[in-house]
Amino acid sequence: MKTSTEYFVRIPDEAERFFRKAGAGRRRMLVLTYQFDPKTFERRFDRILQMGVEIDVLTGTPAATESTMYRIWRANWRGTFHVKAIILLANQEVMVGLGSANLTANGLADNLEVWDYFSGSGDWAVLAGVRSLLETLKARRVTKGPDVDEFISALPRGNHGLFISMEGPLMDQLKRQVPSWRGSPKTIEIISPIHGDAGPVVKQLRKHIGASSVILYSESDRPSLPFVEGVTEYQILDRPEASRDEGEQDDPEGVTSEKSAIAGVHAKVYAFRVGKNIHLLWGSANLSNSAWLVKGDKANAEILVHSVISPGEWARFFKKALPKGYSWKKCVPDKSFKPPVYQGDDGGPQLLHAVWDGRGLDITCTHPGIHEFKLRSGPGKPFRLTRLNYRNCAAWLPEQLGHKIWGQDPPPRHLEWSKPSEKEWLPLPINYEDFGCTGQDSSSLVDRLYFIYAGHCIPTPGPKGIPNGKGKEPTDDELELTRSDHQGKLDELVLKWRSVAARMKRASGKNTELLRTRLYRTIEEIQREAELKPEMWPKHHVTFVRELMYACLAQS
Repeated sequence: MKTSTEYFVRIPDEAERFFRKAGAGRRRMLVLTYQFDPKTFERRFDRILQMGVEIDVLTGTPAATESTMYRIWRANWRGTFHVKAIILLANQEVMVGLGSANLTANGLADNLEVWDYFSGSGDWAVLAGVRSLLETLKARRVTKGPDVDEFISALPRGNHGLFISMEGPLMDQLKRQVPSWRGSPKTIEIISPIHGDAGPVVKQLRKHIGASSVILYSESDRPSLPFVEGVTEYQILDRPEASRDEGEQDDPEGVTSEKSAIAGVHAKVYAFRVGKNIHLLWGSANLSNSAWLVKGDKANAEILVHSVISPGEWARFFKKALPKGYSWKKCVPDKSFKPPVYQGDDGGPQLLHAVWDGRGLDITCTHPGIHEFKLRSGPGKPFRLTRLNYRNCAAWLPEQLGHKIWGQDPPPRHLEWSKPSEKEWLPLPINYEDFGCTGQDSSSLVDRLYFIYAGHCIPTPGPKGIPNGKGKEPTDDELELTRSDHQGKLDELVLKWRSVAARMKRASGKNTELLRTRLYRTIEEIQREAELKPEMWPKHHVTFVRELMYACLAQS
């Protein structure tokens, strides 16, 4: 576990290094976050966006962008979708970032956060836990939109070392875990923001864990912290005089070598002292009922990492976690101070996101059934009241009706929606089904897939048909494509698809599950293309390419 101040963990920088080290080929990034600021993301992750990495963002709150370089999806979760994770995939290599930071200006630069990246066999238990998280999100249809199967296949199977609230209340998971710690924690130290009454959580911790002392570290814009029943000692963040008088100075570019000021304490860390060890739980879960105690889909979606460190490491963490001039100061709680309680939505139907396939919009809603919503193309634009049947939480808006909302052109990157009786408008992100396509004819799909898995364009006749470099050694089929004596278009088609299959197999390494997922996904894309453009995809072409994909899998 690292803090944003101790080691100056730069969330975008670590991700960029991972992709640069991996080199060309299949590259994807999946972001899970509660709050998402598109402008901050586009500025801080600019170099990754320029690499052509396929990026999907699953957010717990409404967000939209004009950019065509990544896709935004809204999580379908009745409670608060509060997970913070970044999953990186380069060919068959995977790295996962977990912590407390939202992808916002404060989360990426100014808050006190905890975050770390995990990869390789040494982090097998954490990676297996992220696989379990994605499988749960898929099974419960929280991720309807982004394709997570490829990430799941790249991650290891097995028992894991994460606390995931969608697998049961965090408190119940902790109670099952504590007996394996070989001792009862006598002291619990907690770093967390306080939202609402945290007393029931502390009461449960003391009852089931057996701790006699609970120390709370937090912040407040008042001289003291709110009273929390069961807490025995309170430590408030003490800021230097300059920051109190002048306010925090943002670092909009995020280029400073170290943090000099803290906008807020947003880290969530739970330290249990057991003998000579400190058992840490850290990640996204605040000290709140909805994070720790609530059951079912009304609970927060949370994730915590379990780490074991020495008391010395815990002491160094505290010493280095705060910038110069900041410290923790003991305080007396204010029993009259009632912290604000997060007010979620009313539980009614909401629009999440939409997909455009050239013929209409496939709109996803939180609730199945017939619902009415107002839709418009932007602020001040006229709206149209739509009444659609959201079977399985999805409804189809034909192109002809869509033109009455946004005009004759293809839809913008987002619309705005509102309930009929309300005045608040929320963004509805629109993602294109042919995201990343390079052309319109039947060969465009093979060209795009080759580029995705090889990192360069498909070979063409001539001496410069195949770039040189690590990982770009040509196959016999690719060499054949550089010659000018092809027998015709059919031979060229065969060579291209065999080259795609070879590159896909190379990018998947020894992971046959990952190769299988990618091959089946390719077959689905071919069948969808054939339905949309039957004149470009004769049946014998579809049959040949499908059989070629199956043969590639059989040879693995």
